[in-house]
Amino acid sequence: MIFTSRRTNHIVRLLAVSLLKRFIVSVVRLFSPSDYGIRLVKVFLLPVCLIRKIESWNPVTKYLKIMLPEQNSLKSLVCFHRAMADQIIWSTLIHNSWERNVKYNDFSNVATLRAIAGRGKGLLLLSMHYGPVFYGYSLSKMGLNPAILALKNNIPDIGGIPLQRLLANEYTFLGTYDGMVTAKRSEKLFTKMMMNGRPGMIMIDGMAKKNYIPTNCLGVDYHVGVFPFKLALTHSFPTAVIWFSKIKGKGYKLNVREICFDTVEEGVNQYAAFLDKVVRTDPYRWHLWRNVYEIFSTRPSAKNRPN
Repeated sequence: MIFTSRRTNHIVRLLAVSLLKRFIVSVVRLFSPSDYGIRLVKVFLLPVCLIRKIESWNPVTKYLKIMLPEQNSLKSLVCFHRAMADQIIWSTLIHNSWERNVKYNDFSNVATLRAIAGRGKGLLLLSMHYGPVFYGYSLSKMGLNPAILALKNNIPDIGGIPLQRLLANEYTFLGTYDGMVTAKRSEKLFTKMMMNGRPGMIMIDGMAKKNYIPTNCLGVDYHVGVFPFKLALTHSFPTAVIWFSKIKGKGYKLNVREICFDTVEEGVNQYAAFLDKVVRTDPYRWHLWRNVYEIFSTRPSAKNRPN
């Protein structure tokens, strides 16, 4: 039988993805940001997402079955990868040509962030791995220039990334931005930047392994790290939750909700409530979906569903 070996199948898959990526980059440059161009790129990017993530089809389907138990599994899988393709497209368009593409997204709530920062007490932004990856880039282009606390493995090595790749400009920003601070090593530098008047941004929807408070979120005991809440209370930083939601037929909208809390636990619960609401509204766009799937899959009964 042709292409029976695992190694051969892997090579064929890599070649197919590579060719499709090159074609997609050409189409993005040719048509963006027209609606016709976006739809055309989606058609070709969807199979790339499906091919690249073929080993995740089963866990993705199970995750969506947890979140959307009544929906057809095949439909859920296609919707998930379509959302993934859409996020890659918009992240690429924004990083490649901000001036041409910013009008297709809604950043009007940046005015709210400026108003909060204008009080002169600083600004702490609690974000999440949800929607396209241009939180820091968009805020920097709009003059907020936030300090971003990120894990080291989320800050790519530019030398190891071929510039021909679809996400080259995004990686370049993440690797060269002067506000990028390494978590677990440079929290003091992050705090100093904020004390000097620079907004700070942290994505805290990852499952914390230590220094966390367990809280009910998405039907599981979710571990939310306490560092940002302690930081906000210690220095009286105003705090806001930010996330992107999809605009039908266009790009994304930046949402902003200021939260006020008197204790760390109260802050954790407020953030968890926002995360729960956002993910349940559109579970296809959450990058850390494995956190929920893995918890349910390791339980004695994986048939449990979030309430």
